[in-house]
Amino acid sequence: KIIRKLDIDTIFKENNEIKLYNLVSKSVIDSYEKIKYYKTLSSSKYLITKKSSGYGVIFLDLSNKPIANEYDYISVASHLVDGILDTSKFIAKKNNNWYILNSDGSLFIESVGEEIVDFNDNYYITYTNNTYHIYDKDKIEYLPGLPKTNVYGVGKYLFILYNRQLFIYENCLNPVLKILEISNYDKFYFNVNENKVDIMVDGKSQETIELS
Repeated sequence: KIIRKLDIDTIFKENNEIKLYNLVSKSVIDSYEKIKYYKTLSSSKYLITKKSSGYGVIFLDLSNKPIANEYDYISVASHLVDGILDTSKFIAKKNNNWYILNSDGSLFIESVGEEIVDFNDNYYITYTNNTYHIYDKDKIEYLPGLPKTNVYGVGKYLFILYNRQLFIYENCLNPVLKILEISNYDKFYFNVNENKVDIMVDGKSQETIELS
């Protein structure tokens, strides 16, 4: 059963195995227990793969070497830049420690004992004991007293949601840049376009914010 057709590769399932087949060499490149990916345009042609040894990542466009199948969990953050999913970094878990991996497999954020749920270039966000936390690369926590329903890394900014209020920070040591009221929503995400951020509520743009 064919699962996905690509430029020169096809993914198909056979005998409970998922196989990556190259149409040029007419051979199976590798076999996996599972694969996952977002069905959207992305900055690389990637597949998150699972073998008996764990999760890894392959890049069908050969933009990077594969990330070894040695992790207990791997995901890509929902970071949209000009409508394209940014696959330059991945969130990973191994032996109860969490990491942020660059697409070449090197560590962007080293071992963290709390679940990493999002990040930007300067901060990473964890979720533990029903609470969101914001840290820098030196593991210093910021804004611990600010209530948080959710926290998002959006370009170089942090968007902190509390109920229907949205607080926008760039440097957590400086005052908040903007505070917005958000309408009721089921789905909530952002699309970054240069210095503009579209706030998407239930698939529709509620507001476009220009940030200097």
